[in-house]
This record gives sequence, C-alpha cells and structure tokens, in this order.
Amino acid sequence: MDSLILSKVKMAGIMLGASELCNAEEAQIKAIQEKLEQHHMTVSVIGQFKRGKSTLVNALLGENILPTGIIPITAAVTLIRYGEPSSYVHFKNGKVQAATAETLGSFISEQTNPDNVLGISHVSLTTRSPFLKNGLTFVDTPGVGSVHKHNSEAAYAFVKESDAVIFMLSVDSPINEIEIEFLRNAKEYAGKFYFAVNKIDTVDEAELSAYLYYCQKLLCTLMEVDSVHIYPVSAKKNIGLEELKEKLTGDAASEVQQILEESSRRKLINIVTSSLGQLELYWTALKMPLSQFHSRFSRMNAAFSEIQAHGLEDAAQLELKGAELLETLRAQYRQREPLFDFADDVQLTQQLTRLYSQQLTSVETLIRTTADQLAIRINELKQELSDTVTRLFAMEYHYQMTERTVSDEEAPADCHRQRVDDFVSNVLPGAMDLGSRAIETAMMDSYETLLRTETQVLTQDFARDSKEVCDQLNATLNSILLYREENSSTVAQRINHLNKLIKKLKQLREDLQRMA
Repeated sequence: MDSLILSKVKMAGIMLGASELCNAEEAQIKAIQEKLEQHHMTVSVIGQFKRGKSTLVNALLGENILPTGIIPITAAVTLIRYGEPSSYVHFKNGKVQAATAETLGSFISEQTNPDNVLGISHVSLTTRSPFLKNGLTFVDTPGVGSVHKHNSEAAYAFVKESDAVIFMLSVDSPINEIEIEFLRNAKEYAGKFYFAVNKIDTVDEAELSAYLYYCQKLLCTLMEVDSVHIYPVSAKKNIGLEELKEKLTGDAASEVQQILEESSRRKLINIVTSSLGQLELYWTALKMPLSQFHSRFSRMNAAFSEIQAHGLEDAAQLELKGAELLETLRAQYRQREPLFDFADDVQLTQQLTRLYSQQLTSVETLIRTTADQLAIRINELKQELSDTVTRLFAMEYHYQMTERTVSDEEAPADCHRQRVDDFVSNVLPGAMDLGSRAIETAMMDSYETLLRTETQVLTQDFARDSKEVCDQLNATLNSILLYREENSSTVAQRINHLNKLIKKLKQLREDLQRMA
C-alpha cells in the first residue's frame, strides 16, 4: 500500500505528464518516486570550502577514495555508491568516460579543471565500503564561498537532490553569512540534517566548548528547533567519527522511510512551485502578438537548420579522417613489405593476418569514436534548442539527455574476428597469388569499404535523429503555443485544461504544506 507522500508524488506525475510544458518537472517527479519505492537515500556532505568535506568522506568510507589538498580540490559533485570499484566522469553533454584513481583528480581538482572548463556534470564512484551497503549514496560537493563561482553553483544545484545532509563546520572560523544562506537553501529540500564540527584537534577543550555552544544557539535559531545534535570530529585524525558513523548507518537502516518521505514532501513543494512558474511563462508567451510569433518561429526554424548543418559537418569529418588513416595504414604496410619476401605461404598468411587485424582495429576505433561523438552531438543539439526556446519565447523546454559511455577499448571481439576471418578466407588467398601490390590494394579496399559503409550509416542516422529532435520541438511549440491554430474550440479547450491544471497544482501544494 502506498504511503500518503508516494500517492501525492504519483498524482503530481500524472498531472504534469498531461502537459508538454512541464517535462523537466515530470522527470524530477519520476526520480523522487523511484527513490521512495527503492528506499534509496542520498546523503550529501555540504558546507563552505576547506571545511574538510572530502577528508570526512574518506574517513567515513574507510578509504582514501577522494583526493584532498591545501587548495580547493572538489570542482565537481562526486556521487559514491556501493559496488565493485569503478570511477566514471559524466560530462554535461552526455559523454561518460572511465577514470582511474590516478586520473580522477585531474577531472575534479580545481587546479587541473579550473572553473570546470572540461564541462563536467558529476563524477560517479563505486566502492565496497560496508558503510554504503544499506542503499546509501554518499555525495561530496564543491565548497561554497570560494572565489570559484561555479563551485558554489554546483553545490547549490545538487542540494536539491539530497535527502539527508551532513553540514560541515570548522572550529577555525565562525559560521558566516554564506553558510547561513546555504543552510537555509538546503533546508528547503533535505529531510534530515547532521551537523559536524571538524578540526577539533586544533583547539583546546575550553575553546571547543565555547565554539559548540555558539553553534548550538545559532543552528537552533536557523533550523527553528529547540536543540540540535552536533558531532565534534577530526576527519584528519579520525577522532569522534564513530558516533556520526553509527548514527548515519542506524538511520539508513531504521529511519530511511521517514527521511525519504519528508525529503520528498519538501522537494515536491518546490517542483510544484516550479511548474506553476513555468505555466506562468507559458501564459506570457501565449499573449505574444501574432507578428512576433511569425518572426520568432522563423528564427527558430533558422536555428534548426544551422544546428543540423553543424552536426552533419561533424559526420562528414569521418570521411576526411578515414582518408588520412588509410594513408597511414598504407605507409605501415610498405614499411613491413620487405619482411614478407623471407616468409613461406603459411608464415606470410600469419603475418598478413596479424597486420590486417591490427590495422582493422584502427579503422574500427575511428568509426566507434565518431559514433560516440555524434551521439553526444545529439545531446548538444538538444541543449542548444532548449536554450533557443528560452531565448525566443521566454519559456523552458526540457529534453531527456542520453548518456554515452566512451572508452579506448577495442571493437567487440566477435565482430572484429568475423571481419578478419572473412578477409583471410575470401580475399587474401587471391591477392597473395597476384603479389604484394595486390595484397596492399585488397587490404586498403577492405578498410575503405568499411569506412564508406559506416560513414553512410552514421551520417544517415545522425540526419534522421537530429531531424526528429527538431521536428518534435517544432510540433510541440506549434501545439502548446497554439501557433496557426484557427479552431477557437481547440484554443478554448487548451486554456480550460490549463486553468484546471493550475488549480490542481495549487491545491496539491497547499496539501503538502499542511503535512509539515
């Protein structure tokens, strides 16, 4: 039987799913529903920069999974889950790239990725730490308040995803206005707070007691409660962590449902409010004079064409890169050609098979890399179109991004082996009868045929996919903005539906607020 909050979440999903105007909010609703049904809790460590958040995460997990340092290290949100050890970097354009313990720092360090110039969305890690075994996702966030503005933006954005929060303070500085603002923001979304005061090894007992008393009074005022429990710790010296760890694991086992429901209630209020704001933007766009509609739809269609053309240029690059690669492979063949004179037919076949397999891998890698780039380009196309809608019509349009994992691994073994077998069985014997130049021609023709065939497929697929993305948006905008709609009954029905939706959303928000 559904809990009351889960019922409200499902109800909101149905409401927003009936309107193309709130696709982004509908996706957020689905994520909340999934968490509630799976009892999976996200605990984020948040606070000002240099409070020791990454060090605390490492200490709680019992391993140095995150890089730490003197300068602000964390430049991207890092999600840590239970599982076989792995590291992946997720980019804003949908690209996903494997990382190692040695390379991870280059992606999430402010020193090597200043101002997030690499365009990283987040990093996901899995580890066998028992601390995470009960369905916890642990999150290390960038510190707020440093000179790196994007760090604060990333932290503020992710706090909306948090179900519970470890709010980090430090005895080396009092709570400041930035932390107060951040705490107030987090309070709108999280269902549970744990307050940790770090670096207690750097002060004496009297100083620590005074600082904790100061924090207790201020935090009670900010959280509007009579008392809060504060965990004094030294993440670096592993002091005081056991109590915090026991509380976290205990709550994950016994209170996860209550925490998730309160978190979901708070998040749902914000999503409903965001949806109402989006509907207000729609009303503004709908009042636009017809002449402005004509002008802006014309500019939108021009943007469609321009963005599609850029993508097709990307696809065409495979042909150029393929030609360059063929020249390289031809040169490699001729460098090895003298060695073939000293081999009998069996040895020659073996040598040519190895060479063909190696060179075929290079061709397949180029094709796979281009396919990855084009898939990511579709995501970039979606983002550019969304930005164009906002710019022209002052309303948001949400596309679902599809992540694409890229790697340096070779092509699937079965496919590669079949191509090699076909060439060795069906082409190579005849070429060997005609001599070295015939062998070279046969190999290059094989690579070129594969490149030409795959180029055509990739280009056609990209053209089709990009057209579908553009057509979908064009049709949706025509529909929701009632552009060129001459049937007054249709217009009246849509406006009536919208008014009903707004009333239902407002009532749902009132119900959720009363549940506090």
